Amino acid sequence: MKRQWLSELRKNKNLSFEKLAKELGVTSQFIYYVEIGKKRPKPETAQKWGDLLGFDWTLFYPKQEQKE
Repeated sequence: MKRQWLSELRKNKNLSFEKLAKELGVTSQFIYYVEIGKKRPKPETAQKWGDLLGFDWTLFYPKQEQKE
């Protein structure tokens, strides 16, 4: 599931893949894969991501998926 909202938040903060990746301690490729829905960050990274961009980090873990 593509997370277009995540890409929009990053762009609104004027952060490139590279800048955000450096802040989070991950690769820019990982940022891309998360934004297109192919990967999910670890909870620690998700929390930092949410803090940096101003969103609830638990959005990375929808309740429906947690039950499966």
